[in-house]
Amino acid sequence: MLRGFSQRRLQRTVSQFGQLRLGVSGLIGLLLLTIGVAADPLSGVGVVFVSLGTGALASTVVAAIALEREDFAQTVLGLGIQEVFHDRALTFDNAFWNSLIETAKRRFAVLGCANHGYLRNQVIREDTERAVVDAVRRDVEVEILWLDPESHLAHLREESEGSRRTRDETVESIEFFWAIRERLNDPERSRLRLAEHEAMPTCGITWSDDLIIVSHYLAQELNLESPGLVLGPSLSLTDRLVERVRRSSMSLPKITEAYVANYRQIASSARPLTAERVDHLHTRIGTWGPESAARKGEGELRRERGIHDPQETT
Repeated sequence: MLRGFSQRRLQRTVSQFGQLRLGVSGLIGLLLLTIGVAADPLSGVGVVFVSLGTGALASTVVAAIALEREDFAQTVLGLGIQEVFHDRALTFDNAFWNSLIETAKRRFAVLGCANHGYLRNQVIREDTERAVVDAVRRDVEVEILWLDPESHLAHLREESEGSRRTRDETVESIEFFWAIRERLNDPERSRLRLAEHEAMPTCGITWSDDLIIVSHYLAQELNLESPGLVLGPSLSLTDRLVERVRRSSMSLPKITEAYVANYRQIASSARPLTAERVDHLHTRIGTWGPESAARKGEGELRRERGIHDPQETT
């Protein structure tokens, strides 16, 4: 509470100081303009003072607009919002997702429905496996959560995505990561947690240390087209100043903490996968019904949208 009060007080002080400067600048401009008019605006001295006065007033107006925008920008940055994107597939490529695994120092976690983007062709499969294996060997905790493909919610999400075979791709993704886990030794295997959840799939969360990518699923739209947010520690000037004075590390803003808490709540109730469960899910591929079988995979949908994946080697 004290930390939040200090931040708000400092932010108000900075804003008030900026407004004070603008007020002084405006008064100086008006004074110069008044002197110029009083001295005869057609005389040499008058022209100089009028020019200086109008220039100062114009600068004040521009600066006032900039200050208002700066206040808004600081508010957004203070919430931890580092970027807003309109389409996940167009904004982030495979190299970006891979880099999140490769650069993680403590944690890499994914909450999603199918999580199939990590294996949609052979090149991406190899990159993903290499990054995941390297991460767990560096003592990074890796956790991947899928929406239970046999749940009613998975059926509804596949219907909502329309053209995509969501449940089949969920099982394929589960099998892929399970195979990676089985090739690890026991200490490494314990750092790769694979589980199913049954939470309403309203968003996907990718969490790498202090960086969180939130993709908001829209009804009747493909998950890969999701808009969303890139969240992290506060980047506002006032927050950084407060943390520097306190000589402490940056804590997560409330909006970022809200998604972290949501992830943890779902993860705490997720069911860890077992060999028997993975074997059973394998038998369900292609059995959801004729409508599901006629749908396309994520890779096909990406190509139709003109999104080019890394080429497979032959």
